[in-house]
Amino acid sequence: MITTTYEIVNLVCEQKIEGKPDAISGAQIKLTASDGNKSTSSVVFVPIHVNYDSENFTSFDQLDEATVKSWIDQQTQLMNNYKFQVKATLKDITEPSSLTKLPAWKQQEQSQPLEVITYETQRRLSYPSLGEQFDMLWHAMDSGEIPHATNFYNRIKAVKDQYPKS
Repeated sequence: MITTTYEIVNLVCEQKIEGKPDAISGAQIKLTASDGNKSTSSVVFVPIHVNYDSENFTSFDQLDEATVKSWIDQQTQLMNNYKFQVKATLKDITEPSSLTKLPAWKQQEQSQPLEVITYETQRRLSYPSLGEQFDMLWHAMDSGEIPHATNFYNRIKAVKDQYPKS
């Protein structure tokens, strides 16, 4: 059985959102999948939607881990997607679906073994750029697929409105 856990690595903190100092708009988390023998981790971004007008607003200096984790856990669909991805990666490590092999006609030419390309390298080369990832996140918020991370969304929208595509 594969289990997943996460830890908060960093908080994305804005100087002021709607007059509130040091308001949280997201978190970077390290998500780990483990089957008891092997594990793999990935650092991902989770937007956090906070009701800044609420009288229950918690300022940055009064935050505790449990509160932030409850906000992260509210992003159920996004967290489920991240968990699925990290579990699939672990499964591919423990039960590889493909192998890289040298063709027979090249084996005689090869004097030294080929360098094994790790899954980390394959992933790094396959992921879209951070810009593309943030653009996908913004469009998911814009379409209502996931809730708006208010400051993140508003800042990106302001730039997009100021400099529209021609």
